[in-house]
Amino acid sequence: MSHDPSLRALLASLLVVGWDSPDLTPELERLLDQGLGGVILHSRNVRSAAQLRRALAAMREHQNDLVVGVDQEGGRISHLTRADCPESPGAAALGVVDDVRSTRECAEELAGHLAGLGIDASYSPVVDVQSDPENPIIRTRSFGEDPSLVSRHAVAWIEGTQGCGVAACAKHFPGHGATAVDSHLGDAVDRRDWKQIEEIDLAPFRAAIDAGVAQIMTSHVRFPALDDTPTTLSRRLVADIARTELGFTGVIISDALEMAAIASRVGVAEGAAQALAAGVDQLCIAEPDPALHDRVLDRLEERARNGDLDVQALEASSERVRAMHRAARSVRESAREGSPSTPRASRGGAGMHAARRAVDSTDALSTLTLPVVIDLYRRPKAALEWDGWDLATLVRERCDGADGLSTTTSEGLDIESALELATGRSLVLAVQDPVLNSWQQPIVEEIRHQRPDLTLVSTGLPDPGAGLCSFGRGSANLVAAAEAISRACHPGTGHPA
Repeated sequence: MSHDPSLRALLASLLVVGWDSPDLTPELERLLDQGLGGVILHSRNVRSAAQLRRALAAMREHQNDLVVGVDQEGGRISHLTRADCPESPGAAALGVVDDVRSTRECAEELAGHLAGLGIDASYSPVVDVQSDPENPIIRTRSFGEDPSLVSRHAVAWIEGTQGCGVAACAKHFPGHGATAVDSHLGDAVDRRDWKQIEEIDLAPFRAAIDAGVAQIMTSHVRFPALDDTPTTLSRRLVADIARTELGFTGVIISDALEMAAIASRVGVAEGAAQALAAGVDQLCIAEPDPALHDRVLDRLEERARNGDLDVQALEASSERVRAMHRAARSVRESAREGSPSTPRASRGGAGMHAARRAVDSTDALSTLTLPVVIDLYRRPKAALEWDGWDLATLVRERCDGADGLSTTTSEGLDIESALELATGRSLVLAVQDPVLNSWQQPIVEEIRHQRPDLTLVSTGLPDPGAGLCSFGRGSANLVAAAEAISRACHPGTGHPA
């Protein structure tokens, strides 16, 4: 079909897309010239801080109002490690420490770096309340199980982030913490009574809105008590609840539309159209597929032409996105001019300090002798998580005579060889949520049978019997755990300066 350039530009301004190169590609350049509203960064786009700045500057030569966003939550959700990004321990560790000043400092430390890279939006904090013990996707990404705790730390994170000129994003509306299915992989359903959801899960969103959060990200979860359609496609949840009932006036962005909860149900292009009709402002398509991006725009243009999409509503959405971008840029420009009213980003290792405090809250290790560390952990989710750290390596670097190995599968471990290596030595067994990663449990039982004196460490949520918990597998979490193990090897030593 022939395209209307002005309508195409309006629709493109509502897209946030991923791409597959550290550089500006011809396909992305073409989309930018059509009016693309935003891009979302992943590890695949980053080689160094200098490279990233150059790439973003090249993009803005084509589209000055481009919103550059990133999922940089802290913990293992870390796409900017190669760009020297400060490591935050993630929400669970901050919730355990329960010091809102520390949370705000971590947010400032991170957002100050994002602003310096030219990033406008941080898709954090996660304000989901971690309710279901078998939830497979939120867990240590949440500040905790208590709505009031989640609320106060969400506010601190938002204030720290937006004070540095980066738009924060409360997610995943109206909550993803009480599901037993990951919406990346399937149909996630929360069957609780809506009153319960209002009292528990909406509380942090209300707090975030009161704190002036710039964005809310929709979940793809279904809430049959209110609407059997995934939230992103539900006008009842987006327009009636988020906009009218909660009074949110900022940008509503979808979670990635290629996730199975949407793609398997209606397809990405149809999901995009239904999301806009529901009242979503920005459509996130993280998949780096230019043909898919074109198909989405074609579908949206068709729907706008035949009247299924209200062009005035789309224009209002586009203006909300531009207003968010202007507000963030204004704060950053004020900071560069040295405005005394602009908070300065912390540069004092706030994330590492918080990670140590979280580990210290559970550190009950006995003296260890030449420890052998066996680190069992879930294979990282390719689009979400950094895979550059393991506990065994970090302990070897800090403890003379230590040894160990790491694996993400049961086939990757020879138990007898590992036990032989640990003969006459302390054995440290690290696990990550064996309640979900069931392949770990038989290994734990077999090793415990032969070595009942083992020291158990948790690198997810706390496990019964663990002497130490890191509350996540980000760099800061694992370094703090490795330091605690090293101290147990050398009693009397403290934290590194």
